[in-house]
Amino acid sequence: MATYSVWCVDILQCQYISGFIYDILLLHILTIFHLELLLKDLIYAQNQIISSVLMQI
Repeated sequence: MATYSVWCVDILQCQYISGFIYDILLLHILTIFHLELLLKDLIYAQNQIISSVLMQI
């Protein structure tokens, strides 16, 4: 968070802006990570279904 304080003049503004940017970045990273996990789960489930269908044939 301290890295963003260079861009601001006021200390209070620095804290607010850096916190805001930090929150957005964190949210973005978590969302991407969550989507990747969901995709992996979906692919895994799909593979399980396909393999179980092939076993029955």
